[in-house]
Amino acid sequence: MKFAYLSSQHVDDVLIDAPYVITQEMISSLRVHLVVRSCLAGQQPEESDVGEEDPFAVPKSLGILQTVFINHTVTALDFVDRIQKQQDRYAQRYAKKMQAEKDFYKTKYSL
Repeated sequence: MKFAYLSSQHVDDVLIDAPYVITQEMISSLRVHLVVRSCLAGQQPEESDVGEEDPFAVPKSLGILQTVFINHTVTALDFVDRIQKQQDRYAQRYAKKMQAEKDFYKTKYSL
């Protein structure tokens, strides 16, 4: 999700590989004006488990936390399916090239 905003006209900068807990020092030193998190539409944003530090506590207290609700869902199985489809296509292309190479050497060297 964070990479979708890298070329957006609405975003000045994106902190890639941001720490899990957003601190006051980080917000101040990087001059952060808005912290955005995503959540599937129809669901509530995840809250910290009991005893865990809320990673969004500081942005919440500063009023700069915003939640973006997304309508699409991509699961791990979707990624696996895409990879398998690409793998099959690549294997077919490789087999075709290998056959063409064999035919070339057979014709050229009468093997």
